[in-house]
Amino acid sequence: IKTKAFYYKAILDYPKAMRYYQKALKISGEIGDKANEASCYNDIATIYTYQGNYPKALEYYQKSLSLCEQLGNQYYIAVINANIGNLYLKQNNNKKALSSTLKAVDYYEKTKPTMNLLISYKNIATIYSEMKNDSLAVSYSDKLIVLCKTLGASKELTQALISRGIIQENLKNYSLAKQHYLKAISATEKTNDIYGSWAANYSMAHLYDKIEEYDLALKYALVAYKNAKK
Repeated sequence: IKTKAFYYKAILDYPKAMRYYQKALKISGEIGDKANEASCYNDIATIYTYQGNYPKALEYYQKSLSLCEQLGNQYYIAVINANIGNLYLKQNNNKKALSSTLKAVDYYEKTKPTMNLLISYKNIATIYSEMKNDSLAVSYSDKLIVLCKTLGASKELTQALISRGIIQENLKNYSLAKQHYLKAISATEKTNDIYGSWAANYSMAHLYDKIEEYDLALKYALVAYKNAKK
């Protein structure tokens, strides 16, 4: 039943997915399978998140978290805290987003580096940047870049370099911002990452426009435009 629920979730048929998840929850409750129950709550919360129903998503994430805490499953506690952090980030509640995400990072940093840690670093850098905590935004973006290289996550590395450039641009460190945008552009040339190339060239065009170097702004904007059309 849960496999069917997951299938319908994957093909975005949320009403059918919800019906099967509710059936799976009922059976899990009857046989005392708290682990499966927690997993179902987490998946239902994800559906509510996709639908933009954030209060319901939080309610189900918290149900899942409570069960995982009872089971003492530290990995899934971290995963759900990261999900809750992302949910708060979508609602621009930076303080709560940071609190939940840091709880996840505290566990992830003690284990083998994974994409989960990469996503958490990215979110924390974004949060600190929005909170105008420039030193910590820079610190976590640096950690993110190092982790991308460690994991061989090329597209994520491009986005990390762009984010680092944006932070430096906001700090008016224009020379450092250019360096990171150029590294991002260079990275996309090796991976044929059209989206990354668009984002990097667009960011560079934006920077040159800001400092009133319009010929260079136009040069990079035209490359971004061509990539956008592709």
